[in-house]
Amino acid sequence: MNHLLILIFLLGFYLPFFGQQSDPLLQPKLALKIAPLLLTDLFGNNAALLSLEFRGTKNSSISLEMGALYHSIGYGLQNNRGWILGGEWRKYLKGKDGKYWAVRFRHRSQKYEFTDLIDIEGIPPYEKTHRYEKSVSTLTALYGSQKWKVNKRFFIDAFAGLGIKYKHTQTPELTFWEKENRDNGDSQVLSLLNKTGERFLPNPALGFKIGYTLQ
Repeated sequence: MNHLLILIFLLGFYLPFFGQQSDPLLQPKLALKIAPLLLTDLFGNNAALLSLEFRGTKNSSISLEMGALYHSIGYGLQNNRGWILGGEWRKYLKGKDGKYWAVRFRHRSQKYEFTDLIDIEGIPPYEKTHRYEKSVSTLTALYGSQKWKVNKRFFIDAFAGLGIKYKHTQTPELTFWEKENRDNGDSQVLSLLNKTGERFLPNPALGFKIGYTLQ
């Protein structure tokens, strides 16, 4: 069901732009980008994320994002895997030399294994390796600049923004008492990283992409 909802969203997001003519003053008309900071994510969510930007209506563009998560040694995550899918609508500001406003939707589905220390009252503490499953959706407003060209083909797209994140984390291989008595010690990062349940969180965004002009 989640996959179907995402597909419907993306179709509704992109179809209005098909058949529109690009503004010839805006270059490139077609560009491929990579997000290098996600390749070694600080919280173990290492991902190879590619995006393809198409110029749509005048002074605007749309982008499709696709990516895959891969093995990470950060914070003890094991067999980290998953996928990322998203889209972005962007409005370039006239006379601002590549500056823009944008709205980005992104969804991440992730699975990894982790060894938790289980400390249930009345029995000796023990370790258990089990699977975590995460579903994360974000909607973010961005302000950025895509004006720093390395050469005729390569350029830098830098941005910052703020949005909202919906996160659902499950531990299907733990019993109720095991889930409630996981011991993360003094690590605040692990407490946040492996926190189970559903919640809404703020989603600050700061980063850059390296782009390559295809057309």
